[in-house]
Amino acid sequence: MINSRPARVAAIVLATTATTACANPATPAQQPPSAPATVPAGCSPTDANVQWSKPTTESRLTAVSLFRTKDDFGSGEEVLHEPFTPAVTQLAAPPEWIPQLAKSLSAKTGKKVQDSPARAADGGYSLISGSQDDPSITESLFYTGAELISATFTIACTPAVTGTFTSWTSAGVGGVTCAQFEPPAEPLGRLARRFCPRTPTAAPPSEDAIPFVPDPTG
Repeated sequence: MINSRPARVAAIVLATTATTACANPATPAQQPPSAPATVPAGCSPTDANVQWSKPTTESRLTAVSLFRTKDDFGSGEEVLHEPFTPAVTQLAAPPEWIPQLAKSLSAKTGKKVQDSPARAADGGYSLISGSQDDPSITESLFYTGAELISATFTIACTPAVTGTFTSWTSAGVGGVTCAQFEPPAEPLGRLARRFCPRTPTAAPPSEDAIPFVPDPTG
C-alpha cells in the first residue's frame, strides 16, 4: 500500500503559499515624477493666446529671525530662510516667459503681478509690536514674506501647452512678540508666530473679570 500522506501535505503547503502570495501582493515601485513638458518652437505667451484658470493666493514667509531678549537686536538667530522667485511648473518654459506671464496675469486679475524675486518695498525694516501679556517670555521674531498668486495657463500653440505660473503681488515685513496671548491679525504675523519657542498658555485676566471687593473700613 502506497502512503499518500506526504503528497497531501505537500499539496496543502503549496495551496497555503499560493493563497498568502495572493493576499499580500508585492508593493509596486514608486514611479519617478514625470519630466516637464517641452515648449514647441515659436510658442510664446502673448495676451491674445493665454487662457487662465481662477487664481489662488497664499501668504508665504521668506525669512524669520528669532531674538531671545530685547537686547539681542542686531544678532538674531535665523530660523527660516526661503527666498521666493516667480516660476513655472509642469512646463519647461524659457526664462523670458516669466515677465510675459506676469504681464498677462496682471491684465487678468487687475493686480500688479511681479516678475522678480520677492522683496519688501521698504527694504525690510520694521518694529517689533505686540503686548507683553507674559513678562517671563522674552522672545520676539522679525519676519519678511509675500502674498503669492498662482494660476494654471494654457497657450494656444501647436500643440497647445499648459503649465502653472506662481508669482507674488505684494511683500511685507513685521515683528511678533511671543509674549502676546492673541495671535497677530496680519496673516504673515500669524505664520511667523509658529516659530516662537513658547507663547502664553492663558490670557491675562481682564479688569472686568476681577471682582470688586468693597473696603470694609469705608
